[in-house]
Amino acid sequence: MHPPSSFNSRYLAPFYRYFHIVLYKTYANLKGENEKTYLGCVWWIVEPLMNTAVFYFIFVYILKNRGPDFVVFLYVGMVVYGWFSNGLNAAANSIVSHAALMQQIWLPKALFPFISVSNISWKFCFSLVAILPLLWWQHAPPTLAYFALPVLIAIQYFVVIALGMPLAGIIPYFQDGRTVLSTLLSVFMWLSGVFYGREHVSAHLQPLFYANPAAALIEGYRAILLQGTWPDWRVLFLSLIVPACSLLLGLFILHKIDRQVTKRPI
Repeated sequence: MHPPSSFNSRYLAPFYRYFHIVLYKTYANLKGENEKTYLGCVWWIVEPLMNTAVFYFIFVYILKNRGPDFVVFLYVGMVVYGWFSNGLNAAANSIVSHAALMQQIWLPKALFPFISVSNISWKFCFSLVAILPLLWWQHAPPTLAYFALPVLIAIQYFVVIALGMPLAGIIPYFQDGRTVLSTLLSVFMWLSGVFYGREHVSAHLQPLFYANPAAALIEGYRAILLQGTWPDWRVLFLSLIVPACSLLLGLFILHKIDRQVTKRPI
C-alpha cells in the first residue's frame, strides 16, 4: 500500500501546479495588455459601452424600437455575449497564441484554453461589476437573486471552456477555422437574444432558442440584474448538454495531439 502522501504527489500536486500556471499567465497577460494602452482596464468598460451606444442608436432612433430601460437591457446582452464570443475566439486560438511558450516548456494542451478564457473572464467580471452601481441607482436595487450571480458566472466560464476545447485542437491544423468561427459568432449574436427577450420568440421555437447556451445565459443575467428574480435553472442546466459533449470531444482531441502539435508549424 502506498503511503497517504503518494496520492497528493501523484494527483493533487500537478493540479496545484497547473492551477498556479493558469493564474500567473492570466495575470501576466492582463498586465501586459494594460501596459500597452493609456487607459488600461478602462477599455474593458468602454468597449461594451461603445457597442451598446451604436446598437442603441440603431434600434431606438432608426428602427424606433423604444422599450423601457432598453439601454441597460442591451448593455447586459452585449457584455454577456461579448464574453461568450471573445472567450470562444480566445480558446480557439489559445494553442496558436502560446506557440512561443510551447517551444520553451511542455505543458498539457488542455491548459491553454483555460489561460485564454480566464483572461477574457476577468475583463467580463470587471465590466459587470463596474456597471452594477448604475443599475442599482437607475433601475433596481440588489435582491436575494444576486446570490445566483456567482453560480451563473461559473456556468458561463464552463460553457466557454467546454465549447472552446475542441476548437483549440482544430485551429492549429485548420487555420480557415478562424474565419468560419468569427462568421458563426456574428450570426449567433442575432440568434442569442442580445437585442430582444424571449417574449419575442415563438413558443414552439423556444426549445431551439435555448439550445444556444448564450441565449440561456443572457436571459439568466437579465432575470437577476433587471428583474430581481432567480434565473430559470431548468433552462440553464439543459443548455449545458451540448457544452458537456463538446468538452469530452475537446479533451479527446487535445489528448491525441498533445505530443504532436508542437512538431507542426503554427
